[in-house]
Amino acid sequence: MDDLARDLAIAPVEPINGAAELTPSWLQGALRAAGYDVTITGLEVEPIGTGQLSVSLRARFDIATEVSGLPRSVVVKIPAADAGLRSLMSQAYLSEIGFYHELAATVDVDVPACHLVTAAPDGSSFTLILEDMAPATPGDQISGATVGEVAQAIRNLAGLHGPRWGDPTLRESRWLRTQGEASNASLAEVYPLLLPQVAERLGAALSPEDHATLQEVATVLGAFFKARSHRYSLIHGDYRLDNLLFGPDERVSVVDWQTLAVGLPARDLAYVIGTSLSVADRRAAEGDLVRGYWEDLLRRGVTGYSPAECFDDYRLGMLQCPFISVLGMAWGTPTDRGDAMFAAMISRSCQALRDLGSIALAAAGVLPQGPSLKCPARYEFRQALSSGRATLRCWRTHISGKSDGKGVTADAKFTSDAKLPARGAVRCACLTVRRELKHADCAIDHARGGHGNTFDIRRSFLVRRLVENRLHG
Repeated sequence: MDDLARDLAIAPVEPINGAAELTPSWLQGALRAAGYDVTITGLEVEPIGTGQLSVSLRARFDIATEVSGLPRSVVVKIPAADAGLRSLMSQAYLSEIGFYHELAATVDVDVPACHLVTAAPDGSSFTLILEDMAPATPGDQISGATVGEVAQAIRNLAGLHGPRWGDPTLRESRWLRTQGEASNASLAEVYPLLLPQVAERLGAALSPEDHATLQEVATVLGAFFKARSHRYSLIHGDYRLDNLLFGPDERVSVVDWQTLAVGLPARDLAYVIGTSLSVADRRAAEGDLVRGYWEDLLRRGVTGYSPAECFDDYRLGMLQCPFISVLGMAWGTPTDRGDAMFAAMISRSCQALRDLGSIALAAAGVLPQGPSLKCPARYEFRQALSSGRATLRCWRTHISGKSDGKGVTADAKFTSDAKLPARGAVRCACLTVRRELKHADCAIDHARGGHGNTFDIRRSFLVRRLVENRLHG
């Protein structure tokens, strides 16, 4: 990490640490170092947003003579004013300057053009001079986004993930963080210690069910960070509305690369869907959104990745939402708007975790070994199963049975929480789950309430959730 900062410190301009240091003479020297032969005759500086971990400033300037390719305003991004926080954030700062210095040109994601990047040798101080994206405006994390806006953001996201998909050189980087590293393990240990703060600050803004879900997340974070390490690319890590600039012509630009890492790409996908859309919109659109993302990946050359695997990764990646939200609350300065924002993000994503069975998916890994299951063990499935006009989208059951080390054979009673055109009961006579095949055949009697006529359905469906966190064995 320090090597990268030292490389960047070669630029003949010192990074600045506050708005007062952004003077006409400093900006003139910085732009000249970036290759613009400019003389600045006037400068106006205004803050952008309320940055807590770093500060963004818009600099509008007058020049003596026109310079080709030089805009009349730029955004200057600098570290937080507090020296202690700057030291704490040095890794994050290096991630952002490293992205612009080494990686931005290797991907196809829409980002502001970078005119200059420089940093102190230890990474605790940096300065970026970036393209001013006005009139583009950031999304509103509290009110959320439309399905169309999220679809635009996802198309851009595929441009980040696709070009470096499975690129082994990413893991050779001297500064990029990797999913599953010791640093993530430490954060997994810190997460539950922060939950009392969440409960105190958000209180009734979250439902009791949401608070319970946050506690459950703590039990699987370690497994989440290590899961599916064979599937990786560059990930933004905080791909949400406040970090997306929506401009004309459906352009979506991404800012704030301080959480850049190498990891499961669907973490970004789940994060933007789970924190941006209302529960109703997500439930209605997530299948199409994930499918669109997968198709964009294929267009960018990704192979050997099925739509079913993509949706399963999306389910797992939803754990990114509460993890980042809780850490963000702890690191940021408390504000009313900040608390409202985190409450919205956590509430939306906790419901998504429950809908998708993400916690159990992370906990499962493999089926339990041993001669028997002394249940009850709870399994949950999410798969559209159609019978005529009826579509059952969420299945819940309690299963008891035995394991031979290869799978579980069990008797089960299923109910559906979906609203059917003809409401009735659904039961499964026998279910066999095999760790290798991942498929189960079941005979289902669907009793159509009030009509007395029954019919059989026999079909194979993908087991989406294998084992919940707690198995009594």
